[in-house]
Amino acid sequence: MIKFNALYQSLKKVSAEWHAGHVQWQYSWYYLKCFEGGTFVYALFSSEDFEHINIDLSENSSDHSFLRGHYEINSSSLINLKFENGIEIGGEILDGNKLILNGKLSWELFSLV
Repeated sequence: MIKFNALYQSLKKVSAEWHAGHVQWQYSWYYLKCFEGGTFVYALFSSEDFEHINIDLSENSSDHSFLRGHYEINSSSLINLKFENGIEIGGEILDGNKLILNGKLSWELFSLV
């Protein structure tokens, strides 16, 4: 079962940019938070400041850079996320501490923080 009001973090995203003669590395993570009423918030952060991110990803946050939507849990382990923009992503809940989400071109593993 999914943990409500809990923060799930994706695997680290790594990107690099050539800047002034050297490589500048950038790291980011996707975060997902589900609420009991069937809604969720999804966002990208370049920080692991979990306390700050957990507060920012509230159900009533007015930050327009966050993606929102509704989720449905089918059986006990299948989850379907429907974003407000109409995109749907399916996935599976693994022991409540991990989620695997399958996008159109890739998959993403989330772990409970």
